[in-house]
Amino acid sequence: MKLQVNHKNIDSVESLESLIDSVRQNSIIKNGNLTLNENNIQSYDSVQHQLPDSLKDDFITRFMVRKFYIISDKYGTTGNISEIFIEKFVHNIPKIFFILLPFFAFLLLLIFRKQKYYYVDHIIFSLHFHVMLFMLLGITAGLTYIIPYTLFHALCNFLCIIGIGVYLFFSLKKVYPSGSVLLFFKQCILTVSYFIAFFVVASIYFIITLCLM
Repeated sequence: MKLQVNHKNIDSVESLESLIDSVRQNSIIKNGNLTLNENNIQSYDSVQHQLPDSLKDDFITRFMVRKFYIISDKYGTTGNISEIFIEKFVHNIPKIFFILLPFFAFLLLLIFRKQKYYYVDHIIFSLHFHVMLFMLLGITAGLTYIIPYTLFHALCNFLCIIGIGVYLFFSLKKVYPSGSVLLFFKQCILTVSYFIAFFVVASIYFIITLCLM
């Protein structure tokens, strides 16, 4: 029994595997640019349609390959697709912080529940902290943009992270008075929980950004 794909007769398992490898090799992302060669999304779909189910790409692989064909057609093979994607994703980061602002307040409500504050009080603190967070991140981004040195960028990012942590500690100590050791422990719980939520929301935005490109 012979299988015909793109007008080629496939009469053995070895030749079928060779065709599959060829399709995949021509669908590789190198340095953010799509290497199309002679293939396009129609030929890829045609090959996938005619392959046995056991040899077809899984859903994620098929989605990624088709999506990068679409992106390449839209932005051109000579453009740096990774830079375009990063630019679009970074543009959405403020939205992520905005979404997490009430969640941060909810964490404060849980962690400092003995303080007997209302949720709106935690919202006010969360808003205050996020304003300072944006200011520190903005200053850091401005400095790293003006001074193009990798070592300086690393130093700025490190100082920014330390500054955010120190500011949060003393802010919590003023609004939620407690012992330094206990407060530091609660801050660690708050920070880890916040970053987990940030990772989840950022992953969702990552997928949305990819789908909208």
